[in-house]
Amino acid sequence: MEISGLDGDNFVIEGFRLSIEDLYKTFPNHQFFVFGYPNATPEECLAKCRQYDVTNWTNALNDEELLKNFAFLIGESKREQELCQRLGIPFFDTSIDYYGTIAKALKQAR
Repeated sequence: MEISGLDGDNFVIEGFRLSIEDLYKTFPNHQFFVFGYPNATPEECLAKCRQYDVTNWTNALNDEELLKNFAFLIGESKREQELCQRLGIPFFDTSIDYYGTIAKALKQAR
């Protein structure tokens, strides 16, 4: 998906598909929320994944592959957290209290 294809209505973008920087420049009047887990470890993510994500893409990967994926995603979360601090975009760290953090973000939504 490209940013130019978005029509400017409310939308949710999951994952690292579009650049936060470009979205922010294109839609400066939108409310942004970025979620990540910069303070998690790959091992914590793997344990949660194996406990809760029982039927999705992760089933096809072994633990070693998933640990590499989670290490990358944690690194991306750290990068995005720093970027959000620079741009003044709310960043929500779901490393510890996932559902509580989501609830906090929802309370801030306009």
